[in-house]
Amino acid sequence: MRRTPLIPPPPPSSPWFLHLRRPFSASPLSAFRDEPPSECANPEAAAPERQAMAVLLRTHRPPKLVRSFLDRLQLQSGRRAWRLGPLRDALRLLVPCQRPFSASELLKRSLSVQPAGFGPSDLVDSLSVNDDEPQLFDLVLRCYVNFGRPDDAAECFQTMVARGVRPGPGPRKALLHVLVKSGLVGTAREVYEEMLDRRMSVGCSIVDVFMRWKPEMKGTDFDLGTYSTLIHSVCENSDSRRAVELLEEMKWLGLVPSGFMYAWVVDACVKQGGMEDALRLVGEMIRRGWDLNAVFARSEGTFEVMIGDCLGNGDAERAYKLYKRMKGMGMYPNVFVVNGLIRGMLKHKMWAHVYELFNEAVDRGVGNVVTYNVVMHWLCRQRKIQEACDVWDRMVRDGLEPTIVSYNILMSGYCNRGRMDLTSSMYSQLIERNMSPTVETYTTLIEGYFKNGEVEQALCMYDTMQASGVDSNNYTYNTIIDGLCKAGQSCEANNMLEKFRKEGFVPITMTYNSIIDGFIKEGMIASAVTMYQRMSKDGLSPNVFTYTSFIDWFCKKNCIEVALKMRNAMTKKGLRLDANAYNALIDGFCKTGNLRAARALLDEMTVDGLTPNTAIYNTIINGYKHQHDMKSAHELRRRMHEEGVACDLATYTTLLDGALKVGDVVCASQLYQEMVDCGIVPDEVCYTALIHGLCNNGLVENARKFLGEMDANNIPVRALIYNILIAGYFNERNVEEAFGLHDQMLDRGLVPDDTTYDILANAKVPIVAKFG
Repeated sequence: MRRTPLIPPPPPSSPWFLHLRRPFSASPLSAFRDEPPSECANPEAAAPERQAMAVLLRTHRPPKLVRSFLDRLQLQSGRRAWRLGPLRDALRLLVPCQRPFSASELLKRSLSVQPAGFGPSDLVDSLSVNDDEPQLFDLVLRCYVNFGRPDDAAECFQTMVARGVRPGPGPRKALLHVLVKSGLVGTAREVYEEMLDRRMSVGCSIVDVFMRWKPEMKGTDFDLGTYSTLIHSVCENSDSRRAVELLEEMKWLGLVPSGFMYAWVVDACVKQGGMEDALRLVGEMIRRGWDLNAVFARSEGTFEVMIGDCLGNGDAERAYKLYKRMKGMGMYPNVFVVNGLIRGMLKHKMWAHVYELFNEAVDRGVGNVVTYNVVMHWLCRQRKIQEACDVWDRMVRDGLEPTIVSYNILMSGYCNRGRMDLTSSMYSQLIERNMSPTVETYTTLIEGYFKNGEVEQALCMYDTMQASGVDSNNYTYNTIIDGLCKAGQSCEANNMLEKFRKEGFVPITMTYNSIIDGFIKEGMIASAVTMYQRMSKDGLSPNVFTYTSFIDWFCKKNCIEVALKMRNAMTKKGLRLDANAYNALIDGFCKTGNLRAARALLDEMTVDGLTPNTAIYNTIINGYKHQHDMKSAHELRRRMHEEGVACDLATYTTLLDGALKVGDVVCASQLYQEMVDCGIVPDEVCYTALIHGLCNNGLVENARKFLGEMDANNIPVRALIYNILIAGYFNERNVEEAFGLHDQMLDRGLVPDDTTYDILANAKVPIVAKFG
């Protein structure tokens, strides 16, 4: 049976000899009509042998067939070596076809025949005639190097650069290495200098170092010992970059650097600021399972510098790992490194490690007052005042005297919790200890008094600060102005601003924002506009907060059109609305009943990359409740759940009130149970809405049960709640229970109001509670 050939025959246009099933005859002259010329500048007039070579490669014939063809041409010429022309053509065709391995094999075959019939210069010249592919020249140079012909490789390089060809970094590196290893130091130096003259990177660190630092090491074989000597030399000469290159080159050659070599290089990198290389090499040693004592036993300072660099680059996790390694080797960092580590780990929320490190430092006696202050400051910011006090007590027990910074930290923590009694006590304590309060001390007290509503005390503390000779800073001035505005004394704040100006204070945008917002909240819109104009006159640009204050006021006054104009002016200045600005506009649309516009703004927020918060969702849900559209309200609640926005007490109160107003008691019951399961405790407003809604739906007994729950949750039961229940019983014509609730009011010490007596006397059932 006739078999189908594995390789399909070439197309009919190919030379006739490729169609033969048998090999060429012993006399391949019959394959060609004319003797091909040695060189052919015109590709269209190429010799038949070149046409044959092109067809072989174009039809993806195996390289073995190409070699066979070259062998036959060799027999034809009567030479031992291949002819340069066909070899050159084969190389030119193989390399662009992504077959460099086959091209390399052909070159090795041609170089194995002695004499080759052509030299390196001849081969390079033949290739450079037609500006061949750069990788072809690199292939030729690398073949001379790999075949153990260093002299020919050097000649090849010199010819290439003379013809304007720039060898690649890989072949350059290999050439230098083989020249030095072969003992041809003079030739290596010539090639090395040629590379430098032509601005070529040397690419071979060991040769570069050899030429620069150790010219006397002629004929040396570059083994592990040689590299060790050179690495030590460049490290001593403060050339860490070169040392790293030598280390990498060793690994490239298959040599394994010792731990001491790593130690030298790491130490040099640390001293010269090459922390990235130092940390990478240390990580490499750890992965290899090597003992780091070789690196760090020389100096704890090396460890400490590396830890400091990690912290400077924001890599607290790596710094902590280095600390653990250091501790495992029986070393411990100094107090400055410990404090830096604690700060870095706090910044990256590595809470558990902070406690561990703090306790270790204190137990070892390494921690100082700064160590305690750093931890106390973090605890106060987390509102963990009791834990901060425990740290204070431990500091005192350990015999360390709290500084004024320590007092400032704890006083600030007390102020943030509204404990001005304890803050004042600490202030008195530091005065008794003859410590001098700083501007931070006074400003903390001033801010605390303002937040606590004690305006006179805040201003008295400012007077005390001035009398003690402590100069105010910008934060102090802004704290006083903002405190007065929030206390409803914006005019006084404006007067204080003029006084502060005379003291050298230069107001900033935040200063004007406080006064503008204060005037707006007090209904003095004309004064707010005047302050806005003055702000612009002083060269300060309004920011998002400025515009939001005006937008909020216009929306509350139902001037939505003006609010939208403010919004347009804001966007024209390149300012993007924040969540507060969107909330003000959404609230304005909801109050005017334009829920469609409110929902459009909600979607716009998402497009702008802002995440609507619970307050914004509550505003729209409340708008739907007023329109009795509880279906849309519940849809919005589901969207909150899908977007990961948690419902709060206000959300549930609005939904409960809305469900009861439309008579959906089952839904209200489910919502209430869900709220309790989430750990949300109802407040007085929520209970009032529940009791009022249940009474309106004829479930007075169920509503009355909430009285006991309010008592259990320490929620005060006011006269309004009793009025709702009394009216509910009158609706059911249960007069006895209505009067019984009246007696219960008196037993609780509550005084019935006019509404209570109106219901009892006239049996009227007014709407006694309205909920927004």
